[in-house]
Order: sequence, then C-alpha cells, then structure tokens
Amino acid sequence: MPLTEILTQSPLHHSTAHASDLPAHAVLSSVDEDTKASVSALIVVLEDPDKKIRLLAVETLERIGNAAVPALITTLKDPSEEVRSRAADALGRIGKEANAAVPTLITALKDPDRNVRSRAAYALGRIGKEANAAVPALITALKDPSEEVRSSAADALGRIGNAAIPALITALKNPDRNVRSSAADALGRIGKEANAAVPALITALKDPDSNVRSSAAAALGRIGNAAIPALITALKDPDSNVRSSAAIALDQTNSPHAGEASGVFEIVRGIRRFFGGK
Repeated sequence: MPLTEILTQSPLHHSTAHASDLPAHAVLSSVDEDTKASVSALIVVLEDPDKKIRLLAVETLERIGNAAVPALITTLKDPSEEVRSRAADALGRIGKEANAAVPTLITALKDPDRNVRSRAAYALGRIGKEANAAVPALITALKDPSEEVRSSAADALGRIGNAAIPALITALKNPDRNVRSSAADALGRIGKEANAAVPALITALKDPDSNVRSSAAAALGRIGNAAIPALITALKDPDSNVRSSAAIALDQTNSPHAGEASGVFEIVRGIRRFFGGK
C-alpha cells in the first residue's frame, strides 16, 4: 500500500486540520512504504515541530516494520512524552525483530512519564526472550509508583520467561510488597516452566501481605501440582482473597486431593459462572 494511503486512513490524519499546508505532509505523501527512501523521508518528518505530524510518522514507521526500528529507537528521545510513548508501543508491536531497541527501552523504563515507562516495559515483553538483558531493570520497575508500570513490567518478565526466573525468585523476598506480589504474578505467567520457583512461592503463602499471598497461590495453580498441600493450608487463610485464589489454584491442578476444597470451589465456580466465566 502506498504510504500516502496509509496516512490518509490514519485517525491522526483526520485530527490534523491543516496538515496539508505543512512541508512534512508533502514529504509523507511523496514516499512509498516499500522503499528505503520511505524511512529516510520519515526521519526528516520526525523533526517536524508539529507533534501530530511526528505521531503520524511514528504510526507509519510501525507499519513499515523491521526497517523502521533504528528511526523508532531515536524517537524514544523525542521531547514529547506522547511521541516517546507511541514509539515504544510501535517497537512492541514490531516484536522480536525490534531487539536492537532493548538498551534504549531499558533506559526508557526510567522516563519521567509513566505512560512511556509502561509502554517501554510492554515493548520489552513483546520482544520476548531476546530482551533478557532487561530483566534487572524490569525487576526494579516492579517497585514503580505507577500500578500500570508495575503490571507491564510483571507481564514483560513473564513473557521473557526462563531467563527471568532466578531474579523473580529473589524478588519474592524484596522489602517492597508490590515487588513481591508482582514477582509472583510474573512467575504465574511463566507457568509450568517456573517449577523451580515452587518452594519460594510456597514460602510466599505465609507473606504478611495478603496480596502477595493471593498472587503466590494463583501462581502455584498455574505452575502445577507440587504445591497442593500448601494450597490446601491456604484455604484457611484469614483473607478471603487468598482463600479464593487458593481454591481456584487447586481447581486448576485437577488433582484428586483438590476435593478438600470442594465447598470453596462451589462458591468460586458459582461466582465465575455468574460473571460469564467457566
């Protein structure tokens, strides 16, 4: 598809009333997405003083894909937080082919804008195993003041997978309860391959914070059967969210021992059916 057609279809195009009067628009309309000249022309457009034009250029670079990665890396330093956030998002959508962006995305995890930090974590997760160098920075991001950033970092660590497991096990002992809870969430996202974390997660079932205990129970359910006795004990936790997480986790193990939680199961299943779950 010609680049000019992509731009015409973009919502940003329609929100820029006078874009056709700008020099950048002429550049955008004169190149084709299948040529190297497209990226070169868009690099020029990324210097445009109009933020909407720069956002339009980032959107087009995303559609070009792999060849646009260097330009998007540079755009992570744009003066506009909205443009930086959109560039990080574009790199995430390109995925593992954007692995050259990992060092700059690691730096973006410290951006003053929370949306940029969140999208940087998202991008690292989408790059996946190729982003394993980002594990220490993502562990640090688990204590970010923004819940959105913490969640994105946990998701990224879960997507990176095995390389993140040792650091996540260590993070289960972090003084910050948000880090401990998010570390347990990430281990749950990794699933059965995080079997080495089972002893640490069982210990986390006794954490003083109920959110950590609940996350640990949920993670154990996704990892497998090794924690069934500890999960049965967690059914007696004083916090209802922990008991619920333990019951659901036992249900996921499909173990015959899980029958000890049958009463809780019926309540949890009833709630899930009520809200459209299975």
